[in-house]
Amino acid sequence: MGLFSKLITAITRAPQRLGSDSIAQSGPADSVSTDPIALNRYVQKLHELGQYSRSLPIATDATERTERTFGSNSREFAHSLNNLATTYARLGQYHAAERFYCRALAVQRSLLGPDHVDVAGTLSNLAMVYNDVGDYEQAESFLKKALHIDEKQLGPNHESVANDLNNLATAYHSQGRLDEAERLYARALAINEQIYGPDSHRLADMLNNLGVTHLAKRDLASAERCCMRALMNREKSLGPDHPDVAISALNVGRCYKESGQYELAERAYKRAMGIWEQSLGPGHPSLASALNNLAVIYASNHRYNDAESCLLRALDILSKNFGQRHPQFLMCLESLVNLYENNHCHESLALLKKRLSV
Repeated sequence: MGLFSKLITAITRAPQRLGSDSIAQSGPADSVSTDPIALNRYVQKLHELGQYSRSLPIATDATERTERTFGSNSREFAHSLNNLATTYARLGQYHAAERFYCRALAVQRSLLGPDHVDVAGTLSNLAMVYNDVGDYEQAESFLKKALHIDEKQLGPNHESVANDLNNLATAYHSQGRLDEAERLYARALAINEQIYGPDSHRLADMLNNLGVTHLAKRDLASAERCCMRALMNREKSLGPDHPDVAISALNVGRCYKESGQYELAERAYKRAMGIWEQSLGPGHPSLASALNNLAVIYASNHRYNDAESCLLRALDILSKNFGQRHPQFLMCLESLVNLYENNHCHESLALLKKRLSV
């Protein structure tokens, strides 16, 4: 699929908003601390701002308060579980995200039936967790179910259908099925362009993903056009330091690298790393994709020690988050082995094999 899934943007489906619209746009959590519905809306606002670490304790509190207020078999509780799961997913804590999405899904199926749009939203969110941990078959299965529900309930040209198409395309991309991914990304983009117009920030995810697919297919001109448009779109709507801006910056960097503009590529990769380290922390799996790309630039410029440092750090991040059998870890490991073999670093290669066997 190229390098890592974080180069692609999955679209998290927020549950339908319930209750009052009283929450301030970005006010302090204290002002809504006794109202579980308002707390949940505040968590969603923090997600929009990319403030995932800040949202975690608030999402946890909101979930506890929602259960006490509405009960454990309520639509409100499922909504809150979805918010909490999304927070964990954005922080790269996928096992916790899976657990809370599964709880939300069980409540929704019991309360609303198997064909409700809320069920489709949670299926789509859970599928992207499976995609991120490398369970592509499960991800594809859940996404097809979500798409079927939404097309049946909402029609073929609804925003939720576009989100499902985007996420299903991401699952295809992860499996190397680039033609199928490109077709679905293009369809999703066309739906949202029709709904929101060509300049809406809501197009950025699909533009980004279509650009990455063009890049994987070696269509550099189309890739750069889509990735630059996504980057400018996100900077305008989210500000320069949002985690999603880092995704687009990284992809623009990859376009520069493929066209031989290594200095611009390095600058873009370092910008992405800086944003992610500041907003998500130094151990977030997104950093591994930037580190691996940066290692490629360093190796091309014969900066082998710098390349090795990047790859070792990436491996450490991936091992802690996913374990040593995950596809991302194995691809990064292959890059390090190739670096050692190409530079006849036999002692380093032997030490690496010993470390892995332990």
